[in-house]
Amino acid sequence: MIEINEVKNLIKTWDTDEVFLILDSNLSLTNDNAKELFLFLYDYTNSFKNSNTTPAILKLAWKILEYGINHDKLIVEKTKKTFSQMKLCKEIIKKIKLYNWWKIAWVFLDNETVEKYWTKMCIWDSFMSNLLITISWTELCFMIIWRGDWNYEVILGSKFDKNNIYKIQGEIWITHENRIINNTPDNIIKIILSN
Repeated sequence: MIEINEVKNLIKTWDTDEVFLILDSNLSLTNDNAKELFLFLYDYTNSFKNSNTTPAILKLAWKILEYGINHDKLIVEKTKKTFSQMKLCKEIIKKIKLYNWWKIAWVFLDNETVEKYWTKMCIWDSFMSNLLITISWTELCFMIIWRGDWNYEVILGSKFDKNNIYKIQGEIWITHENRIINNTPDNIIKIILSN
């Protein structure tokens, strides 16, 4: 039986050859596993738009599609929004700030906005990939989301320079698994804009 988390970790460490071997030798990849892996690739590559979108990743996505999943329907399900979420899109668009000749786009979502439009973390990621990262000329995007008691969640996105993302994560003490940090939005913005 295929271990999905093991496959995801191999993809994150750029060991796609090993993933191909696992998929080729393991006939027990279920339809649900294939869907999960495809959606993981979709997120990992920011809907196949960021620097993680290598030829090997695209070949891997193609390989997973051979398992008969309906990727159009999966993506529509993943990206569709409720009316409340669409109103939040309007709020986010009004709050977008652009720097460095539009190369950096960012949004700070304060207490009032977060409480008014409370939503799951995956939805925030969706706003990043479907709003901020798609602005023409932007290379680096980030959202700072208020989580109470001086805790903020930072979501970073990049079209090109993923190493810059890791450097920023290190400087503001966030990890891929736990994005909650103790800092002020002004300090976070200063660190991000200085990179």
